[in-house]
Amino acid sequence: MKATLMALSDQWGRSPWWIQIGAVWAISRIWVWVFTVAIFPFQRACPYTNPVQPGILGFITNWDSAWYQKIYDGGYPVVLPTDAVGAVEQNPWAFLPVYPGLVKVFSIIPGVTWQIAAPLVALVASLGFALVAYQLFRLKVDHATALVAVAFVVFAPAAPVLQYGYAESLALLLVAVLLYLLATERYAWGIPVVLVADLTRPIAAPLALTCLIVAGVVVYRRIRKHQEISAGKLVALGSLCLASVIGVGLWPMIAAAVTGVPDAYFQTEGAWQVAGSQLQHNVFLFSMMVAYGPTGGLVMAALLFVLLGAFMTLEPVRRLGVVMWAWVGAWLGYQLLMNGMGRADLRLTMTAFPLALVAATMIRRRWARLIVVAVFALMQIGWIWFSWRCGGPGAPHADP
Repeated sequence: MKATLMALSDQWGRSPWWIQIGAVWAISRIWVWVFTVAIFPFQRACPYTNPVQPGILGFITNWDSAWYQKIYDGGYPVVLPTDAVGAVEQNPWAFLPVYPGLVKVFSIIPGVTWQIAAPLVALVASLGFALVAYQLFRLKVDHATALVAVAFVVFAPAAPVLQYGYAESLALLLVAVLLYLLATERYAWGIPVVLVADLTRPIAAPLALTCLIVAGVVVYRRIRKHQEISAGKLVALGSLCLASVIGVGLWPMIAAAVTGVPDAYFQTEGAWQVAGSQLQHNVFLFSMMVAYGPTGGLVMAALLFVLLGAFMTLEPVRRLGVVMWAWVGAWLGYQLLMNGMGRADLRLTMTAFPLALVAATMIRRRWARLIVVAVFALMQIGWIWFSWRCGGPGAPHADP
């Protein structure tokens, strides 16, 4: 038995990196599917699915996926829907077009529906993400540490969403590709990637900030430390920064052009709030001021940003390198500014996936790494039960 295990271990160690990544990814996806099937019978009637009592495919294309399906079926409304008092109602403009558009490509295959194609696209994108993330991590660490970091991500508590009908896995793939292109100084290739990513998930602002931080560091090193960088690369990096900044306003401009309403996107986002505008109710600072008063809110918000700043100065985080460090800080800062602490934290925090590399570099013992993966895998069961299953107290309520 011991000889067999040693032989298997040796064979595993000699297998190509992509087979090892694929195996870890496959195990994580099978684990999620087993407990998805196990939990599905306990699904309650859900207003976000059609029919209200869905089958297993309806179960994994629930919540936001229902809005993506509306886009898949009929596109975006030219006229914004309004209620009796003229306020804009919830509508598809809050959700970005790349994911449902990509799924739509599969509609040419007879018998393929949204409920079949949407999870498949997410599943394939999650494999692509795992492969690219590994290559990104390998720029900083050895094979074993990069492999563990990928395992931490694909077994993360909210990672079941990577094979459900959500845009998360596609967005993660595009972010990983962009970070890899930035880290390897292939700036021109990043221009189409950042624009497509901006139309996949609401990540345009932190992506733009990441590009600007990287550009600032490159310019600083060229001027102050006399590091060589060609004029062509500088032009490409500048063009990438310009494209990323344009991308921040790209979807709001498209929504305004199609509907004729200048703030169509922001009014639509505001429809997900209890009352008032997106700015007043979704910006974290305003919510803190409402909860703790003007002074207390400012103090609480400032304290949290100071804690984030302190976290970003920790040595294990700084060892990520400029590109991944900038992305983690930009994404966490953006989430703190716009959302604060909310019910989708685990899912949204997963977008800061280089933090898995921080954890992998800090946890060196094999048994400790296995414990982390095991705990994460068990937490996935809880996430499916409490945050995905209709009737769960932490269910996402179709947040854009």
